[in-house]
Amino acid sequence: YNIPLLFNEDGKVVFRYRAVQQLPGGERLTSRWSPEYDLGGGLGKASFNGHQNNLTWQAATSFAEEGKLKSAVAYYDGTLRQRQTVTKDNVTNTTVLAETLYDFQGRPAVSVLPAPTLSNVIAFTPLATTKLDLNAPGSEYTKDL
Repeated sequence: YNIPLLFNEDGKVVFRYRAVQQLPGGERLTSRWSPEYDLGGGLGKASFNGHQNNLTWQAATSFAEEGKLKSAVAYYDGTLRQRQTVTKDNVTNTTVLAETLYDFQGRPAVSVLPAPTLSNVIAFTPLATTKLDLNAPGSEYTKDL
């Protein structure tokens, strides 16, 4: 089971675990939690370096039945306008990216529909709209259109 490590700066996540078995008759059989039988302390640890510390972002993770989860991260610019949203679920293990482009007055001008990416990593993608080809092939969308 992969836990999304969407936190600021360096840190550690500490966890414990136990085995669960569903028997044919519908009965549920569980073991003791890991600290009770593991002589090494029973706690697992995951270290991380923080999620894109140089950007302004906000993350939300939703959990559902059968171990399903979805993490969405919204990235903001210096004026705190939402520029890009990246969403990942643990069923397809792919990310979906959506963007909002603004005019000279700071109003939303173009909302790029969410589209799947070739990556499975939640991260800001600079120049993601270069594939729009609104100006010239391969150039970034500009307000001058």
